[in-house]
Amino acid sequence: TEAPSVEPSTDAPSVEPSTEAPSGDVTPDTDVTVDGWTAFGDYYVYTGSWGTGTAKAGVDADDSSHIAVQQTSSKWSEPWITQVSLRIPDLTARVAAGEEFTVEWPVKAANNDGKVVASGNAAQQALTGELQTITGKLEIKDGVAAATVGMGWVGLANPVQFYQPTVKDSEGNVVYPPVEPSTEAPSESPTVEPSTEAPSESPTVEPSTEAPTVEPTTEAPTEVTTQAPTQEPTTQAPTQQPTAAPTVKPSVTPTPVPVVKVPGKAKIKKVYKKKKSAKKIKLKIKKIKGAKGYQVAVYKSKKKAKKNKKALVKKYVKNKKKVTVKSKKLKGKKKLFIRARAYILDGAKKVFGPWSKVKKVKIKK
Repeated sequence: TEAPSVEPSTDAPSVEPSTEAPSGDVTPDTDVTVDGWTAFGDYYVYTGSWGTGTAKAGVDADDSSHIAVQQTSSKWSEPWITQVSLRIPDLTARVAAGEEFTVEWPVKAANNDGKVVASGNAAQQALTGELQTITGKLEIKDGVAAATVGMGWVGLANPVQFYQPTVKDSEGNVVYPPVEPSTEAPSESPTVEPSTEAPSESPTVEPSTEAPTVEPTTEAPTEVTTQAPTQEPTTQAPTQQPTAAPTVKPSVTPTPVPVVKVPGKAKIKKVYKKKKSAKKIKLKIKKIKGAKGYQVAVYKSKKKAKKNKKALVKKYVKNKKKVTVKSKKLKGKKKLFIRARAYILDGAKKVFGPWSKVKKVKIKK
């Protein structure tokens, strides 16, 4: 005759990514910092001058997990010249320990011009011009668990919308975005009043002659709500989360600074005079601490040098104060302009600092 015990559910509802296209597009109208990471909503966007890359991005004013990115120039042989990255510090220790997580990232391109690659997945994923899911893996990037998409092969007239990605563990459980467990009882659990009347028939089990642990009370029983959960798992766009289970941001909020330390701006201290018939240029560069070396570029005009277009010669030199650039293309030129930038290594990848000011090479007969 006791009221059955009804425990509130503590299981988080499973939230699957939607296959419906979210309404409303974002206009990429803000320049992305060249050779550095720029924060847009929940993500970071990068573009590198090492592949003559430039890009624009924009973030949804009502949804920080919805951004749009568009390349404005690209070196088509470099898929990672423009990158979109999501950092998840809370999963760093598990990824570092060898645990594998799959990332399902909904994207929608304006058209089918181009393809992308994702971290942990070397396969080229062609854009369709419709809502689709890009798949990859979480990887440790500069000490933080991150999911990254490279879009250096995407057409310049093809902005790509990025929506809230879903991260699953090896068993298929959703671990990001995290969902808070509901503390309310499900709607199917009615309030059951304890009966004070004797049962009409003899129960199968004889009642104990000992005092029951819980005496029937005439007072109001502990409230077991019949109220339905505030929000059932949504089937809407992945950018909208259940109101009863809001997205929990990482406990450590990433700051909008370059994830990889970028070397300082190079400075050419002196350019030595060059004979017109000579095939080399000698110059002094201010030594930058931590730099692996420099990239030196020589141009026919100052205008081309400032825009980094059509360099006559590009060479890598060691981190020394005095360096020499050699090339047959330097012979016989009446005008030459030169500039340099330092670089460090991030694994096998070069990370460049800003270009120095353009210097004119004095030509002597």
